[in-house]
Amino acid sequence: MYVRISFLTRSLPFFLLLFISCKEPLPNRNDPTYLFTANLSWAYNYTKTDNTYAIKLILKNNYSETIQAKAAVDGEIQIEWLIPRFLIGEIATTRTVKLTNSNFYGARQYDPSKGTLTITSGDSVTLLFFWNLKMDDSTYLFYQPAFNDGRKWDCLWQESMGIGYRFFFKPQAYRVTGHVRLFEQTGIMYAPEMLFSSCYIYPYRDKSTTISTCATINDPQRTCELYQSLP
Repeated sequence: MYVRISFLTRSLPFFLLLFISCKEPLPNRNDPTYLFTANLSWAYNYTKTDNTYAIKLILKNNYSETIQAKAAVDGEIQIEWLIPRFLIGEIATTRTVKLTNSNFYGARQYDPSKGTLTITSGDSVTLLFFWNLKMDDSTYLFYQPAFNDGRKWDCLWQESMGIGYRFFFKPQAYRVTGHVRLFEQTGIMYAPEMLFSSCYIYPYRDKSTTISTCATINDPQRTCELYQSLP
């Protein structure tokens, strides 16, 4: 059964009046107060073609029926570098990203030709942004002394020539917040803030050649463990 969103009542935030396409009344259900729940997640992409952080805002349908309506994504993800201000001067410490329909990730339920989003009961939809360490003022953290200080190297790409270092940067902490309105008829959904720490690696190196002394990194989420193990 498909349920289309009709409109949001003003007196009860996050409650929706829903109607079935055949206009029959909905049966009584013990539905949740919040139609959706929102959560944030992160992953470090360290590959030959990508060296970014994937930040996801995930929305789960708590309603007992499939919901279908025209998507009108309007939201924001903000990433904050948790660094003492006296170490960096006046550069921006945040990256703020506006979310739109273009941020849907792997949303098989989204029909871009019609702009329609369909979410089955208990299913989730993901909004994705790839962060490359650039901030709101275009500052690139990679070049900041506070980011570079304490970096270590673990191997050489071409040992015989003494070139091709792979650098591990010291742990950096970040705070991520996010909110979004998924449909015009729904309220704004706020995700709990997310804190994470990660050790950036540059450049990409692996064991794809016989002259490389670099071990392939299979779990980029644990790069700080590798950093701590280096002299």
